[in-house]
Amino acid sequence: MSNLTLQPKEIRQHSVGNDRFLIVRSATRYIWVVSDSGERIRVEGGDRLDISPFKKISVENPHHLVVTVEYQFTRRDLKPSGAATSTKETKAPQEFATAPHITIARGEKSLLVPANGSRVEVLIQNISQVEGEAMIGDVNVAPDVGLPVMGNRRNPAGLTINGSGDLWAYNNSETPVTLAVMEVRQ
Repeated sequence: MSNLTLQPKEIRQHSVGNDRFLIVRSATRYIWVVSDSGERIRVEGGDRLDISPFKKISVENPHHLVVTVEYQFTRRDLKPSGAATSTKETKAPQEFATAPHITIARGEKSLLVPANGSRVEVLIQNISQVEGEAMIGDVNVAPDVGLPVMGNRRNPAGLTINGSGDLWAYNNSETPVTLAVMEVRQ
């Protein structure tokens, strides 16, 4: 298996040769695989792609953030390990991940947590010095887009979101907004 780190908007070429399949073991975000005929295929962690009809492929990072991909080229038709029957499931213990508080200037937005497939949920609290409103959502979060969290250090407001995607915050106040963030990971 190999690891690939793609910078924002980076494109890498690969000669297919005798390989038949591209197996993406994990990826921090989806990527595009573009065939030599120009066909664009969205690929993410856990995907297996038949590349035998192609001579060359391009791997593209469409994001404004770095993407890390663990992948494998093979001649064999490997089945995903999830296809096997399991008789016992052992769950790994959950872990908590905290980061320094994030202060966002008036009218600005900031990435709170990047996509993480092992994340179960993220907890966010507005702990600003004075009462302020933060809008929480995807990269398109704005004054009128997202979930509002209004509070301050004396009266914190919180939000718990289940999921593993990117989470952004927009400061919809006249003063800086400070957010405390904690992830629960599996």
